[in-house]
Amino acid sequence: MSIVHIIHVIHVNGQFFCQKDRKTTTMRSQNLPWTVLAFGLFAITVSGVFVPKVLELRAADEAPAGNGVSWNEILPGKILQEEVRLIRDRSKASLKEPGTYNANYKNLAVDGSVMAALAGISIESKADVGWKANAPDVRDIGHQMAKSATGIGRDKYENTKVAFEKLEAAFAGTVASDVKKPTRPFHETASRDGLMKRIHNAKDWMRVNVDTEAKLKSQSEVVVHEAMMIAALGKVVTTNGYSGSDEADYQRFANTLITSAREAAVAARDQDFQKFTVSTKKMTTACDQCHANYANN
Repeated sequence: MSIVHIIHVIHVNGQFFCQKDRKTTTMRSQNLPWTVLAFGLFAITVSGVFVPKVLELRAADEAPAGNGVSWNEILPGKILQEEVRLIRDRSKASLKEPGTYNANYKNLAVDGSVMAALAGISIESKADVGWKANAPDVRDIGHQMAKSATGIGRDKYENTKVAFEKLEAAFAGTVASDVKKPTRPFHETASRDGLMKRIHNAKDWMRVNVDTEAKLKSQSEVVVHEAMMIAALGKVVTTNGYSGSDEADYQRFANTLITSAREAAVAARDQDFQKFTVSTKKMTTACDQCHANYANN
């Protein structure tokens, strides 16, 4: 005689949360021992017949960014696009002539790494960006720009300028290759040093410029942008390949930074200065603890 079980199924971001006989388990969809054929249909397993009661069934819109949070949640396409625009504008101004390059080459290196990370995020997410087909080019050229801007001098200026011109061509859609670019992990193109400098720039800007309730209210949109960039780049450096990313303490510090940054974004959107202050202090503590353990690694 077959055993009939009533189960509840919820599918969220590639995971099935299954309740059978009042016990809840979580399984990746590829590891399920059964297949849900449609609403109200039976699924057969070796242990008997399951009658699935589907509470919510939602196809994953993209690969999770980690901890069940999608890239679109952690960095909405609108903010990704705005950060790309800011980088392009800054880079154009910094590369106007050798003198402006010499004064800003360190920032150009940071922006190149951030651009590579943003392109990588756009590849893994379903962000609606007009240059998505050329995102692998943007990723690799951003990396080239960061590698070129390593010091002062005309040669480095020229090399960085050439990389930026290629980057602009990629956004215009004129350098995409017919050969499909290989998938590359973040650590190969997005320097953690550059990403961390962008994170610290955001934190420092908030500390100096958003120290009153009135300032939070007047600059809430910018604060939301900066906080979500911290969260996104914090998530990037938790991915495989970065030194220490396989260690529990590293992940714990980074996850505290990510969570606190997202809380700061919500507080800024709600114009809640008290919650914003608590969130930024948690970000600072997470960074300090992480640097104490990993700064020299």
